[in-house]
Amino acid sequence: MVSSDSNGHRQSAAFSLSGRTIRYFLLTFFPIAMLIAAVGFSIYYLEAKNRVKVLIEQNRSMIERQREAIIHDFDLILSDVVYLAAQSELSDAFGERGPEALEDIAHEYMVFSQSKKIYDQVRFIDNEGMERIRINFNDGLASVVPAEQLQSKQNRYYFTKAINLKPGEVYISRFDLNMEHGEVEVPHKPMIRFSAPVFTEDGSRLGIVVVNYLGNQLLEHFVKIHARNPHLSHLVDSNGYWLHSNPHGLAWGFMFKDRRDVRFQRDHPEAWREISSKLRGHIENKMGVYCYSTVDIFSDEEKNPESRYKSDTGNWKIIAYNPTAEIEAMLASTRHRTFLWGGVALLIAAFISLALARAVSRRIDAERAAYLSEIRINEAVRIALDSVISIDHEGRIIEFNKAAEDTFGYRKEEIIGQTIQESIIPDRFRAKHLRGMRKHLDAEKPLAINKRIEAMAQHRDGHEFPIELSISPIKTEDSPIFTAFIRDLSEKRQSEEKILKLSKAIEHAGESIMITDKDGSIEYVNPAFCKITGFSVDEAIGNNPRILNSGEHPAEYFQEMWDTILGRKTWQRRIVVKRKEGSQFPAILTISPIFDSEGNISHFVGLHQSIEDYEALEERFHQAQKMEAIGTLVGGIAHDFNNTLAGITGNLYLLKKKTKVQPEIIKRLETIENLSFRASDMIQQLLSFSRRTIVQMKPLNLPPFIKETAKLHKVSIPENITLEYQVGSEAIYVRADLNQLQQVMVNLLNNARDAVQDRDDPRITISLKRYSASKAFRHEHPEVDTQDFALISVADNGSGINENDLDLIFDPFFTTKDVGKGTGLGLSMVYGTVQTHGGVITVKSKTGKGSRFDIYLPVVDSEPAEQHAQSGHEPSIEKGEGETILVVDDDEVLITTVQEIVEGMGYRVLTANNGIEAVELFRSHNRTIRLVVLDLVMPRLGGVEALLEMRKIDPDIPCIFTTGYDQQKVMNTEKVNGVEVLRKPYEVTELGRLISEKLKKGQ
Repeated sequence: MVSSDSNGHRQSAAFSLSGRTIRYFLLTFFPIAMLIAAVGFSIYYLEAKNRVKVLIEQNRSMIERQREAIIHDFDLILSDVVYLAAQSELSDAFGERGPEALEDIAHEYMVFSQSKKIYDQVRFIDNEGMERIRINFNDGLASVVPAEQLQSKQNRYYFTKAINLKPGEVYISRFDLNMEHGEVEVPHKPMIRFSAPVFTEDGSRLGIVVVNYLGNQLLEHFVKIHARNPHLSHLVDSNGYWLHSNPHGLAWGFMFKDRRDVRFQRDHPEAWREISSKLRGHIENKMGVYCYSTVDIFSDEEKNPESRYKSDTGNWKIIAYNPTAEIEAMLASTRHRTFLWGGVALLIAAFISLALARAVSRRIDAERAAYLSEIRINEAVRIALDSVISIDHEGRIIEFNKAAEDTFGYRKEEIIGQTIQESIIPDRFRAKHLRGMRKHLDAEKPLAINKRIEAMAQHRDGHEFPIELSISPIKTEDSPIFTAFIRDLSEKRQSEEKILKLSKAIEHAGESIMITDKDGSIEYVNPAFCKITGFSVDEAIGNNPRILNSGEHPAEYFQEMWDTILGRKTWQRRIVVKRKEGSQFPAILTISPIFDSEGNISHFVGLHQSIEDYEALEERFHQAQKMEAIGTLVGGIAHDFNNTLAGITGNLYLLKKKTKVQPEIIKRLETIENLSFRASDMIQQLLSFSRRTIVQMKPLNLPPFIKETAKLHKVSIPENITLEYQVGSEAIYVRADLNQLQQVMVNLLNNARDAVQDRDDPRITISLKRYSASKAFRHEHPEVDTQDFALISVADNGSGINENDLDLIFDPFFTTKDVGKGTGLGLSMVYGTVQTHGGVITVKSKTGKGSRFDIYLPVVDSEPAEQHAQSGHEPSIEKGEGETILVVDDDEVLITTVQEIVEGMGYRVLTANNGIEAVELFRSHNRTIRLVVLDLVMPRLGGVEALLEMRKIDPDIPCIFTTGYDQQKVMNTEKVNGVEVLRKPYEVTELGRLISEKLKKGQ
């Protein structure tokens, strides 16, 4: 048993040694084999390249001989043509001898053709294109064609291109196949036609000589030269069409419609790109080897446009082509020889490598155990998650694992040998590190040895980051080695900072935030929760969110909430929350589930966002909508009410006229009249309240207006507020609406009053002065083009306006006041009114320093007309002279009253009840009607539209509009010019004044 075990152990060891020997044999043999292969390949490559080079030279020589043969054939033909064209006997044929001489020449041409045996035809064609002589060469015999068989060739290209040649010039056609009756002749006859003009001694042209050269002889000469390799050469024209091809059957593609694509470049596109662009050369590519040359039929001098040769032949290309398969076959013997000698060399190398492998195996076997141990240690260091760095006693790095590469940004091979101070320790800690190393080397154990400490390290890119490290010294025979185990704390610190930021964000959030466990027990609330609800942190933690239940919501409401959040979804609804002291407020409650690492719900986070301010704003918006509705209602009432009042005041006026002798009755009538105008003022105030007043722009003297407005408003200003005036007595007139401008002043004074309430010495200042616009003012306000302004300022020393709010204060519904103390519409109305008056409003303010509003209104030069004195009797009305006035109103009672009043002023009156009737009436009486008094709003056709139709008839007709409607209706009058608007009810004197003014202007 023992012997058997021992024997098995030895066999195992032998097997192991054999395997190791084979591995080292391969390690030794493989480079040698690669070297032998490289040398063998180089030898084969050089020999193959040399053989291909020899082949190329042979082909070059062959195609050069072919080129010279073609040129030689052309030279012989050209000399023959020139010889035939120079025959002087042709002159006799057209002279005294006539037909006899022509027969002699035909005989000479026949002898010439028989001797040459290369011309299919020899012809003489006269100047009219008629054949005079034709020699045919068929079956080896030349014969003269009888005169009756001669034909006209005047339209043939070889005639048209040669007839105008000069003496000594020759035309050469393209090399193609002969055609008979429009078809290619079979068997094929390759043909080139040479034509030369014939002249007499005195220079007269007799015609041309044409020889049809049989190209078979040229091609036979071409083929004979490469007879040893009949499949080698190709002859192609300048377009790539084969004239001679290998294999056969590719030539003359241009002569057949179905073979027009049979060209050299079809099969050899890459080679053709070079062959067609160069005169000669050779190409080696994946398809084989090409040698090529260009057949220059003529010398460079003969190619000149002034040359005596005119050719359609173009340059031909001779191409010797050896396919890749042929090259490979040629090199087969070289390969076989190379492989044979390479195999012998490899066999010798194998014996040498095996001997070396056995020797090396014995040495390596002894070192294997130590090597494996070192591998295990290094692998553990390499794959460690923490950085492992070892340094020698001089601080030079001798180990740097993969984790260290990732942490510090260095590659191991570049940092090995560097000192740790120069690479990963920040500048400010390098001295401390050196002191620690010296202490250890001096047998004083420093603090960092075998302890975990936190420090700062430096990355390759220069940034510093926190680390945790411990250093372990290793004693060796020479000097100690220090190994540091380092962990990057950057992510840990970043996570801590993120958690801290998140915590601070929640702590400082303005919304109430709470976190509960999955059963609803509160685990966290932020300070905003305590501030909003009144519960302290201790009161909330451990409690249930039911402490906030206002009782306003049914159980189904909360059941839906639980179903949603337990379904892993976010729930959001409006909710009424109860504070600790019992008050309630509306909020938007959002609850979201929080999941643990396994995806299970662990907590819920809830956020209360108060919408108390939002709902207050919404309430103000609804209030504004109500105001709009009131305005619409008042505007509708105003029309009918004012029409009624206008009828009352008009009839009172007529009644007073008829009862002048009874003072008591007149007094009563005046009382009724005053009450009517007071009722009209009440309607005006309602319209003003709803911002639907009619804008009545009139010249207004500002100093008394401002003083009176401030005096009236002073009752609403507390006595502790000082109201100062800086208003002079100089008259400053602007064109303004009294009611609107008064409302502007009231709004600004109210805002100033509210702003100074909390001041110890509250003060409001109203000032007025003239202002001439500067360049800066014009640049800032390019929309105004007025130079002189009245500057009204309202300043206070109140709380001021926040800088962020200055751009928003003129926006509708924007207010900085507490809820219930402002609608946010006052300054918006002020801004709109100033814009309506063609002015500018600016504001300057600083928080805690007060505010100043400046209003710039354009001044007017003329003073207003003096109002009639309220002396208790009617002012005089200028009488008319019977002018015709058209009065239009849809109120029957009112129009009757107005007609009587106007007729009482001395005018003739025509009336109409609607716009359409008025236009037709005006059309009939436009020559006599001097003025139109129109109600603005009427059924069927309104006042503005009616006036536009009338002005199509008479563009200059003056008009006075009357209305009981609001401002929107009056604004339509902007469509027409030259009109005045009277608001109902109006004073009869005002109506009389306007009628008189309009008639005077129309004269």
